[in-house]
Amino acid sequence: MWRTLLGIFLSCLGAFAWDRGSGYAPHIVGGLPRAHHEFTTNSTDHLRLLSASDSHVVLGGRNALYNISVGLGGKLDLTGRLIWGSTDAHRELCTLKGKQESDCQNYVRIFAEVTPERALVCGTNSYKPMCRHYSIPLSEKDDSDKENEEAQGRCPYSPTHSSAYTYTDGHLFSGTVADFSGADPLIYRENQRTEQYDLKQLNQPAFVSSTSYDQYAFFFFREIAMEYMNCGKAVYSRVGRVCKNDRGGPAIFYDRWTSFLKARLNCSLPGEYPFYFDYLAATTDVVKLEGQDVVYGVFGTPPTSIEGSAVCVFRMRDILEAFEGPFKAQKDTRSNWLPVSNNLTPGDPRPGSCVEDSRTLPSSTVNFAKNHPLMEKAVSALYGEPLLVTTGSQLRLTAIAVVPTTGPDGRTYSVLFAGTSDGRLVKFYALSGNGLKKVVVSETQILPPGQAVKQLTAVGKQILAVSEGSVVSVPQSDCSNYTNCASCVGTRDPFCGWHEESHSCREVGTVPLGHLLDTAALHDVCPENNWVEERVVTHGTISSVGRDPQSGFLVHETNHTCPEIAVAGAYTAQTMAIALVVVAAVALAVGGLVGIVVGHKCRMECPMMMGGPPMEHRNQLTWSKSRHMAHSKDINLLMNTNQFYSPPASPHPVIFSNAQEPTPQARRKMDNLGLVDFDVDGKDRRHESKNSTESLEKDPQHFKTDTLQKVKKTYI
Repeated sequence: MWRTLLGIFLSCLGAFAWDRGSGYAPHIVGGLPRAHHEFTTNSTDHLRLLSASDSHVVLGGRNALYNISVGLGGKLDLTGRLIWGSTDAHRELCTLKGKQESDCQNYVRIFAEVTPERALVCGTNSYKPMCRHYSIPLSEKDDSDKENEEAQGRCPYSPTHSSAYTYTDGHLFSGTVADFSGADPLIYRENQRTEQYDLKQLNQPAFVSSTSYDQYAFFFFREIAMEYMNCGKAVYSRVGRVCKNDRGGPAIFYDRWTSFLKARLNCSLPGEYPFYFDYLAATTDVVKLEGQDVVYGVFGTPPTSIEGSAVCVFRMRDILEAFEGPFKAQKDTRSNWLPVSNNLTPGDPRPGSCVEDSRTLPSSTVNFAKNHPLMEKAVSALYGEPLLVTTGSQLRLTAIAVVPTTGPDGRTYSVLFAGTSDGRLVKFYALSGNGLKKVVVSETQILPPGQAVKQLTAVGKQILAVSEGSVVSVPQSDCSNYTNCASCVGTRDPFCGWHEESHSCREVGTVPLGHLLDTAALHDVCPENNWVEERVVTHGTISSVGRDPQSGFLVHETNHTCPEIAVAGAYTAQTMAIALVVVAAVALAVGGLVGIVVGHKCRMECPMMMGGPPMEHRNQLTWSKSRHMAHSKDINLLMNTNQFYSPPASPHPVIFSNAQEPTPQARRKMDNLGLVDFDVDGKDRRHESKNSTESLEKDPQHFKTDTLQKVKKTYI
């Protein structure tokens, strides 16, 4: 019983893990899905996904580069491995500089296909980055005789440094650091770089990703915001760009970018006081959404803040427009950051724009771009709000991948897969229209708890999740898990539909769309009693299933993950509320019963706790409130010491003769002679009391002090 109550309590704590406004309730499933495959090395290998295609992925690790094929059903096979370790001299020099032995290895961090037969490979090389050219396919032999190239500015020094690169138009564009200590961040292409030690351009950046789009190379990163320095310290998410044909500027700017600009990425919950997610963690490549080029990003709160994550999507058109807007600048160190007026901005060509030959640009234009890299306008998220919001340390999102697909209703869906810091995979999508409708299909534990999903990518019909020491392949969807129409259609999984003829859940594409029951349809094969009509906003569970009364769509719900795996307790908000009320009522009843039992026991054994007189005052009957004698003084000395006192029906007062009034001394002594039945030490002394009172009543005139002393000795 107590384990059940504890499980309900923990579920209540996890109820706040999901956005209240979304109305979905992801279900947490323990263990890997049935159709998963895994490639494992060591956690100290610090694996990184460097390249992916429709049939294979390339991973960089410790002293090695792995080429892994993704076969039928997601099977992972090692088809090629390149061994490249640091020399003894480089390792020794690294340790002499104060680094750990585990850091003084060669961690491969760059793999770029220069041609279909030739690849550029770069590694940390014990904090002395190097590059080599290798033939494709990769060989397992150690090519120690290969010619090394200095990779300073192209490859990171540390295996854990946040760096990014893209290879486009025959050039490698890198965002990393250029020194041993990591104090010289830069965006680099051979012969060009950002300004050195210029906090306006880069202020302790953590590069997340890089991509090529149109005539630009884009870098997504987070950094300390210079525009916020007068108010404190804050980290903002950025998108930066350089022109791919930038050749540097005139004169002293020959080795500097003339086109570097950056803008803030705004992923926030709307409101009078927006809540910002400023900690960019991951992005996708440029993909299509409703005919537009977009980029999805995972954002979070800083590590020292309240735990929270969000997924936002940005149109590339909005990003390009931000770079065409006004610049932002600060007049002096005590001034606010304000937009630069047009009359102070150089004219044609516009600073930061791409020109045929940047070496011919006026020095004023190049100098303005150097001193004003920040744009005034932030890039707002599409729809004006996140697609997904989570709270809690276990649901901190760390990676993202997107898979476009056609659903059983013929619509195109962009299904998103997000990895978490606790080894989970969240599958969801959003529908635009009359407001943004968010649907979480599943949440599955794909890595051991505590292992973070570092990267995600889609390969074929599989999702590959990369951790520090392993790669796991899971299917994008397994429709055979849904055994009835309600579970198949109710999940709103765009990959699946109900096949009426075979009465089975089938993957979209295996049968004609006209033969599949889509997620919005109502049909006799799914009777009403197969649906949970009550639409309840639940958090941390998976039971909110309901339909929009106007469109018939199931909105704001999460329904299923891998039914063949045991479920570790799924509770709806209504169930948890009822459970809490029942627990409170039971606790109240048990407490009352315990109080009654304890009270009864105390009355039997501890009379003074129940209002009885103290043991040392047994010779007083003040609780009876019976008054004797003319001066109404309490009678003491003679008392009933039974466990439960019952006042006598007919008390026997002392009767004085009218002829003789007792003296004050006698009256004080006689006050103690009231008669009450009593039992002292388990002996019945009523006969003694009777004899004593009879002798006093017969001859009150011969009342003597010695008689009182005798009575006191008898009864005290």
